[in-house]
Amino acid sequence: MKYLKRKIQNWTFRNQLIYFYGAVMGVVFLGMLVLLLQFENSTVKDKMEEVLKRDGYRVQTNFRSLIERADEYSKVIMFNASTQKMLVNQPEVSKRTQMDAFYTIVGSTVVDAIYVYDFKGNKYAASSGSYIKEKTMDISEASWYEEVMKAQGGYCLVRNSGGFLKEESLEENYVSFIRVINDIDTQQPIGILLMNLNTSSIREAYTQVLKEYDTFFLMQDEKGEELYSTEDQGEDLWKLLEDQQRVGWQKMNTVTSQNERYGVIKLPLTDGWSETLALGYNQISNEYKRLFLKVGVLLGISTTMLILGTAYFSSKINRPLKHMLASMSALDDKKFVTVQVINVNQEINQLQRRYNAMLYEMQEMFERMEEGEKRKRKYELSLLQAQIRPHFLYNSFDAVSALALMNRTDDIFIIMQALGKYYRFSLHKGEEVILMSEEVKIIENYLIIMKYRFDGEFQVVYDMDETVMDIRILKLTIQPFVENAIFHGINQKKTGGMIAIRVKGDENSVRIQIEDNGAGMDEEQISKMLGGDVKSQERGFGVRSTVERLRLYYNTENIIEVQSTRGVGTVITLKIPKREEASTVLQTPSKS
Repeated sequence: MKYLKRKIQNWTFRNQLIYFYGAVMGVVFLGMLVLLLQFENSTVKDKMEEVLKRDGYRVQTNFRSLIERADEYSKVIMFNASTQKMLVNQPEVSKRTQMDAFYTIVGSTVVDAIYVYDFKGNKYAASSGSYIKEKTMDISEASWYEEVMKAQGGYCLVRNSGGFLKEESLEENYVSFIRVINDIDTQQPIGILLMNLNTSSIREAYTQVLKEYDTFFLMQDEKGEELYSTEDQGEDLWKLLEDQQRVGWQKMNTVTSQNERYGVIKLPLTDGWSETLALGYNQISNEYKRLFLKVGVLLGISTTMLILGTAYFSSKINRPLKHMLASMSALDDKKFVTVQVINVNQEINQLQRRYNAMLYEMQEMFERMEEGEKRKRKYELSLLQAQIRPHFLYNSFDAVSALALMNRTDDIFIIMQALGKYYRFSLHKGEEVILMSEEVKIIENYLIIMKYRFDGEFQVVYDMDETVMDIRILKLTIQPFVENAIFHGINQKKTGGMIAIRVKGDENSVRIQIEDNGAGMDEEQISKMLGGDVKSQERGFGVRSTVERLRLYYNTENIIEVQSTRGVGTVITLKIPKREEASTVLQTPSKS
């Protein structure tokens, strides 16, 4: 309960009201649903069983009446003297005369076609439509032949002639009435009568009965195969009755299909044939639900109006608060977004104005603090750079001294000339931002000096894009990475090597790549080189401070990418955004 109470307290006032009235409406509808279910259990089920049994017995009566009429017609044919003489092939019988008698029966509403077969391979047929040819003329090969012969004058019903007739031209199932014709005098079989019953008459036997409700109907033969079903419902009914054991004979069962309940009953027709009827509960209960629906609609309208009114008035308060919360969330990203003053009432309007005033004050204070922090970082980095540069000068003088002892005056001239150019470009009147071409000159002269210091143990490859030489860049951006490649790459390998320096430009940035085939680094060494735990006297200190200078100046973290493999080498890629003007973040203040 305490958790639920805290949960509710965290909701907005608008949601609390909406959920409260929604809960009240839910309780009312739940009560109505319980009453409806109780009413269904006591009344709807009884009426549904009554409807299914009533309709089922009426269909049963109509179908059996149809079969009885077919039986009468068959007896007319069997005991007709002309039929008897025709089957024993007495010459005085005219086949045409007998056919006229057959057509009289075919013209009724019960029989569609008559086929009479003797046991000598002769056939006599009459049909109200097109004739259906036999698959074979040997009547003894029919699937029902033995059953008919054992019926001792009785008849049997089969579905679609038991497959004896070809059915390519038929679009639906039909019922075949079959019996043996016996000689009147000897009572010996002399032929077989096959009558196809009128399909429309069979369909009318159940459609007229089932028109009151949307009842599912299925007629099956003794093998459980479908003969007829209500239109567009046969497939659904088969899904409903997949478990045939649940459908009881002459007693209604309740089954569920696709979240809908049905009452189902199965009744016998004749000779093992059956009918199954299914009726949805909703069709019966809908009559009783109308009253509940009217009350529910009235209750729903009144509750909806209440909720909408609550939502409207509460939203007038919620909208300004929502905008203020969104503005507060933007502060996490250091964005100061004022809110548009929405006219609600005097208190809310004053709150919005005071919030905007407070936001302006916070923005000014934050900008002052951020500017102070950047200046502090700038001077710290400048101090660190100042600590690095003397080491290079001292080492260069040591190399010159060594050359002097060896009396290599030409080399002394070259190294001193390179040293002078190096400091001319690197000092550059105290400016922090220089042209890319000047930065390249610094590296070229630096590498001339370093090749003397390392006695030419490495080669240098330059690949420069002339179109970006006029782009302005922070001074001494490339040198720390080249120095790192020499000391941590080439020098560690002790077998000489190669350093490649590439500068390429695209639409928005300049890519500077420093590659060496030296000792390489693992992930821990890369992390240490780029991290903040490197001391000023350690190699890699200049790399870390340069990366931080670049991130501060260009205001982006995505400034460097390092790829290195132990024993293979290292590739460092700098992505420098193109800028029209130099930033003031790291500019040295001008003297007045």
